[in-house]
Amino acid sequence: MANLRPRAKGQSGNPAGRPKSPVDIAALAREHGPKCIEVAAALLDDPDPRIRLSALTALLDRGFGKPATTIVTPDAPTALTMLHLVAAKAFSAELPAEQQAAQPGNAPPARIDGNRPAIDAPIDLMQPL
Repeated sequence: MANLRPRAKGQSGNPAGRPKSPVDIAALAREHGPKCIEVAAALLDDPDPRIRLSALTALLDRGFGKPATTIVTPDAPTALTMLHLVAAKAFSAELPAEQQAAQPGNAPPARIDGNRPAIDAPIDLMQPL
């Protein structure tokens, strides 16, 4: 039966941590790395284009790293990360007013439904609120 007693604040539920594996799988895999690269390189000459594509993708990803994924909006080349930063800044500007409205005796906070008006001026993320 599990121990259902609450722990003291700051105390770990697993103080010993994850048990160590008796075998270092990553080290064993790295030993075969050079042979795997040779096999993948040999597959570049395979007549099946799907196998060639898989081999070259694996080699390029490991040699140069996977390419960064950037998602842009259809109407402007704004990266999704920037949109998240703008939304976070706008939300943090509205949060104190919503928290004030949520205090007892005040009107209930406005519902955020995603249909907010567009921001008129660009937001400078480097400036404090």
